[in-house]
Amino acid sequence: MPETFFSSFIAKKPSAIINSMLLMEGPGNDFIEHQGKRINIESICSMALFEKAYLERQEQSVADKAKADKLNPAISSLESKLPKERVRLAELVISGKAPKSNNLLLDSVLPSKSLFIYSSHVYPLFECGNNAHINGRNYSLGLSPVSSLKEIEKKYIKAASNSFCNAEIKLNCLEAIASGYYYDDKSNIGFKIINDKFVIFTKIKPFVLYESLNNSHYQFPEAVIGAPLFLGNNCLDFGKLYVINAYSHPALPSFDAELQMICTGKYDYNAIKRIHKQPKEQIEALMEKARSVLCNEYRSRGTPYYYLTNSRFEKQRITGNIDKKKVTNLG
Repeated sequence: MPETFFSSFIAKKPSAIINSMLLMEGPGNDFIEHQGKRINIESICSMALFEKAYLERQEQSVADKAKADKLNPAISSLESKLPKERVRLAELVISGKAPKSNNLLLDSVLPSKSLFIYSSHVYPLFECGNNAHINGRNYSLGLSPVSSLKEIEKKYIKAASNSFCNAEIKLNCLEAIASGYYYDDKSNIGFKIINDKFVIFTKIKPFVLYESLNNSHYQFPEAVIGAPLFLGNNCLDFGKLYVINAYSHPALPSFDAELQMICTGKYDYNAIKRIHKQPKEQIEALMEKARSVLCNEYRSRGTPYYYLTNSRFEKQRITGNIDKKKVTNLG
């Protein structure tokens, strides 16, 4: 793991980080008073420059360099031809890594937007005060450290390691996007390019539903369910749920048709993002909701598009005895 800018640069002198700008001890009119000593500081640069250089060095060090050197030409060739958003979405699905954001990773690990760093201790800076003057504003310096440089660096390294894929995974993502299809049997999650949209999907094994209106059971084949995925405002967005393969079900508007939107009633899709903060968890929750609608939520007293007593479901009705353990709804 390459040395971060915390230990290689910031630790060398008393420093301040104000709204992602780095200031360090040096000639200038800005100052911070600490332990009876006045420390003059000057602006150095945006922390974004440090972060960009560090992430580039780290990405090169994660994968075996010989393998990376061998794969990079193929990566560059494919990457130049494919939409960036699809590549980022593919990385999320295949590696489980969160999509890269335009926000600094640094912002997610710092305890405050305004900090003073002295002898590896990190102190808060509060606007309005008289013992610090920076960029035309007065600040007061907190009396006790809120963290240490070592602890922040540890969190930053962890966040950085989760921000990209190594060369081998990257090539897999690009090849999958180029082919328009990917599916992992272990995670039971994949994606397709359908009508020029990136669609996440999963497969539901055959299941049985109970209909109380005629005390009968109905067999349903494998279903492929999915939803379009997008990257918006540096977060994951998704569209409504569909059954992708030709299918018939009470929650679908047609019979034996492809790409039918699943009726989820008044379900609030945004609840998924409120409950689950990580994109990988959001995808899993979205697929689980689709699974639940098809397999668990059908009720005779509900208001589906059709009841199972409809003659079009007659060919799926099971005659004779049935293993009740295979029934997925409560009736």
